Order: sequence, then C-alpha cells, then structure tokens
Amino acid sequence: MLTAARYCICSISRASRLSGQLLNTLKARSSLAPAIKYNLRSNSNHRIHTSSISEDLPTGKGFDVDIRETVLGVERSLDNIQEYMDFDRVSQEIQATQTYLEDPYLWIANPGAASRAQSRLAELQHQLSSRDRLQKNFKRLREFLAVAEAAEDVDLQAAVLLEMQGLRRSADEFLTTLWLSGPLDQNSAYIDVRAGSDSAEACDWAAKLVQMYTKWAQSKKFAVKTVDETPGYIAGPSSTTLLVEGRYAYGYTQYESGIHALTSAAASGELGAQPTAIASVRVSPCIDEDDMTAGVELNSADLEITIAADEGAKNGKTKPEMEKAVRVVHVPTGLTVTCQCESNEHQNRVIALSLLRSKLYDAELQKRAYSETGAHNAHHETPQDTPIRIYTLEASSVVKDLRTGYEVSSDGVQKVLDGDLGRFLEASLRKFRKKL
Repeated sequence: MLTAARYCICSISRASRLSGQLLNTLKARSSLAPAIKYNLRSNSNHRIHTSSISEDLPTGKGFDVDIRETVLGVERSLDNIQEYMDFDRVSQEIQATQTYLEDPYLWIANPGAASRAQSRLAELQHQLSSRDRLQKNFKRLREFLAVAEAAEDVDLQAAVLLEMQGLRRSADEFLTTLWLSGPLDQNSAYIDVRAGSDSAEACDWAAKLVQMYTKWAQSKKFAVKTVDETPGYIAGPSSTTLLVEGRYAYGYTQYESGIHALTSAAASGELGAQPTAIASVRVSPCIDEDDMTAGVELNSADLEITIAADEGAKNGKTKPEMEKAVRVVHVPTGLTVTCQCESNEHQNRVIALSLLRSKLYDAELQKRAYSETGAHNAHHETPQDTPIRIYTLEASSVVKDLRTGYEVSSDGVQKVLDGDLGRFLEASLRKFRKKL
C-alpha cells in the first residue's frame, strides 16, 4: 500500500510538471493562447472533449477525439515510413558518399559532381535524423500519456493529444519527402498547359488551369515564370508554359500530366461523356546544363538558335522586347521551344535550352513507356493522352481524379481552382510511388 501510495504521489507530481511543460510549449508555438480549457468525458473509450476560447476558434466550438485512435494513427504513419524506406541501405549510401567526398581532388576535378554528392549526403542524413526524431518523440509522448492516465490529469491528456496530432502530421509530411526521393524530384518543373481546341471555352479552361497551378506554386513559396504563351484565335491563350522554380516542384507535380476535362453536371463521372472543354497538361523536370542525372546532352551542331522577333510581334511586344525572345529548334527531333520571359537574350537562351532538355527527357520517357506497353496494346495511350481528372463547376460541383478516386465537392471545388491541390498530389504519390 505504501509503495502504491508513493507511486501515485510521484506520478501526480510528475504529471503536474509535464502538464505545465507541454501546455507552455503549445501556447508558445501556437495561436491557441490566451486560454485553452479542457473537459474530460468519463467513459471507457478515453475520449476527450476539447473546447477553445481563443480568438482564432469560435467560443464553445468543440471536437471529440479518441486518444487511442490517434496513437494508432501515429503508429501506422511511423510503420509506413519504416516499410517504405530501406534505412539500412540509406546508412550504407551515407558511408559510401562520405568516402567519395573524402577525395581531396574531387572539388577541383569535378565541382558539380562534388556539390551534388554533398547535397545527397545532407538529404540522406536528414532522412535518418528525422526518422529517429519522430520515433523518439512518439516514445516520449507515450510515456507522458501513461503518466497522465495514471494521475487522471485532464490537462496533460489533452496536451499530449494535441502533440500526438502534430506528430502524426509531421510523420505524414516526412513520408511525402521520402516519396520525393527520385533523382529529379528535387528539380524545378515546367508545366505546359494546352487548350484542347481553338474554341473560346477551351482556351478559357486552359487559362483557369494555368491560374490554378500558379496559385498552388505561390502557396508553396515557389517562383513562377511564364516562359512562353501562344494566344488563341478567339480569346485567351491556347498554350502556356510555366517554369515553377523551387525544391521538389517537379516531384510534387510529376503526375499531373494528362487530360483535364471540364464537364457539365449531367456528364460528371461518366468516362464516355462529352466534356464541355478539355486541356492537356504536361509536366517535365527543369534540367540545367551541368545536371547529368537525366542523361540528356545537347550537341550544338543539332541546334538552330534564332531571335524569335515574330513571337514578340504576335503578342504585341515592342521592338526591344521582341529582340529578347529566343527560339531553339532541335533539328534531329524537330522539337521547338521559345522563351521570352527574361529581360535579356542570354537569360532567355539559358531557359530555352533547359526547356529543350526537359522536352527531350520527357520524349525519352514516353518512348520507353510505349516500348514497354505498345507491343501488347495497339491502342496504347501516353499519360498525356489519358483523361486523369474531371472538373464539374455547376450546381453539383465536384473534382474527381480518375486514377486515384480522390475527389472533393461543394466549396472544396473552388479551393482546388484556387490552388489547393495538396490532397490530389498526395493521392497520386501514394498510388504511383514505388518503394525505394
């Protein structure tokens, strides 16, 4: 009895200290101050009713959360991380990369390769440290929760619950970074949007998609440039090429390539239904001259580079602006790119060549995909020819991804058009990313 009593007193004392620590941490890093009030519903499911009287949340608004379900959710997220990534292989690659960087002549002989190796090493070390930190925090919170339950400390239970929810979000975000571990996933991206026809409806729909991707990129703090734009015959641009500059821009958007269809409410969800307007989206990685990862090299003898004054004229540009635009033709393939977004010819030339590398890389990917499946399917479609998402903007508004099945409706539709693409991009990564 004496031992049990001492344990109880010690637990209550420790719970009080931990409760203050966690609550102070929460108040310091969130907007839930100045006051948070917790009420415990006594039942066998250990459910907490939490109500906030902060300025950011309506007074009296509450939500019920099952503690054990939250804990299990964190466990599943951590298990997904462990299953997806081979951390033994990561440790071995870290050792091999460190050995490689120990070469004293590497930075002199090949500074580009050395820089990429250094970045890769930092990324791998970050993966290991992040995994360890998540597991350590989960173990710590489990211990706090056990103490809180033993001491029946309501404040500490609620504080641990909020910390658990934050930990799960962190774990899910970390899993996303593991999905983006491909050789080019960290690159910036080119997003090419083309109207399905010259009609005003098609060009207007393409313009809406350009705006959607621009707002998404801006929400990620990425820089966005309009590299090239071709006006439609009636209204709006018939094609637009965006350069989205930021880490993982390509990784996030790589599965957006395909047909995006605008439909009426009656045709929504019917694959055979005639859409109101369509636009094709093609996403490819931005590949710099010294980036050998993609295996794309340009031979100057294969290029025709001209000042694209006629492009400026078609867009109503002044003579100085016309002289800045650069067009590059890849003679062996006939691929043509134009860049007129920068203030001088040299910068436009650099971006145009990068865009050409990107298109050549994309063409090679399509060639490989066709060689793998074309022999078995005479009517094989490339991903860019495949309908991937349907947008219904009428009364029964809905946006549905035909590959993943993920969809949003009602107010969520306008949010998507305003750049809230995170859930769609995550669903694609979950479906198409293979274990590394």
